Amino acid sequence: RMSTRQIREVISGYAKIAGFDNITCHSLRRSFGMAFYNQTGDIQLTADILGHKSTEVTRKHYSKPSEQRKRAHALNFKYEKE
Repeated sequence: RMSTRQIREVISGYAKIAGFDNITCHSLRRSFGMAFYNQTGDIQLTADILGHKSTEVTRKHYSKPSEQRKRAHALNFKYEKE
């Protein structure tokens, strides 16, 4: 079993090897959360996978859509008058 300190040291070591200066466990989690949401578009599923009790926390921190996702939805939008 690894301690949280050991995990931080492993991540820091690999980040230095890869040429990154400031990679943390939190930055990896946030990157995963944003990428997952941008691929699925499902805020409830993203909240569940990240272990959030409320989707509000997930929406606030992870649901900013990527430029690619905004473009794709804008291109596929069709206005239909009711």
